[in-house]
Amino acid sequence: MRIGTLSFELEKTDKMKLSGSQRCEIIKNIVQGNDLDLMLCAGYSLDNKDQLNNLQQSMNELRSKTILILEVQSDDQIQKEGHPLKDLKLGSYGSKHKMYAIIPKIEPINLGAQYFSTSSELNNKKDGANIIKKFEDAFHEKSALSFKNCNVVALCCGEINILKGRSKVEFRSKIIEEAIFNSQIVVNPTHDAMSNYGTLIAKRKFLSQKKNGLTRIYISSSNWNTHKKTKNGKIITQKPSSRTLHSVFLNGIEQIQYSQNQNDLYEFRITEIDL
Repeated sequence: MRIGTLSFELEKTDKMKLSGSQRCEIIKNIVQGNDLDLMLCAGYSLDNKDQLNNLQQSMNELRSKTILILEVQSDDQIQKEGHPLKDLKLGSYGSKHKMYAIIPKIEPINLGAQYFSTSSELNNKKDGANIIKKFEDAFHEKSALSFKNCNVVALCCGEINILKGRSKVEFRSKIIEEAIFNSQIVVNPTHDAMSNYGTLIAKRKFLSQKKNGLTRIYISSSNWNTHKKTKNGKIITQKPSSRTLHSVFLNGIEQIQYSQNQNDLYEFRITEIDL
């Protein structure tokens, strides 16, 4: 199985260096030039639904076999109807991004909005319970994709915090636990490289562990933020060369052998695994 991961430069919290049309063209060219089974793009892959539909048309014309997973930064439906958490007035209800899968010859598959970003949003007993209930009710969207007879779950950025702990990782929801452990592939695009890597790697290992006799995979891809502001106001510069910017775990083991195409415009890697 050939897995592609792709990311771009993020100049501020939500501002990409390249335009949406430029990113579309790069995605199309990479798919065309590589024999990939699955490609995961980092968060904010595209600006809007029009770009998504245009890319879908391009994939149809290329007759590509690649399953493409990406995110629209400003989704039409959320703009019109509001975020699914809008009635709670908390969490990530203000975000307008949504994940999609592009499969040749069919309409893009909706993989859902982002429901939360941090553990702190879920730690409050009442508010956290309300967010998790909404997340559980909508999880059929997160698990709407199947690929090579494998069920796929899509967690958007900080939704990995449905897990808690580091030395002992566990789910905050039995419903989500069952759904994820009945899947073989977990994809987790992020908007930029997330902090506290020790905890992240523990969660990524946990999500990819072999379960119910299934070989399981976790895949993440992050943009690199050249103007990342820390909590104390300090600006740091993330680098595309960081090994941890993209990750693939197979049965709890990080796959550190990959081919890399790195330039000023994007970071693209290919990881090959036996599935």
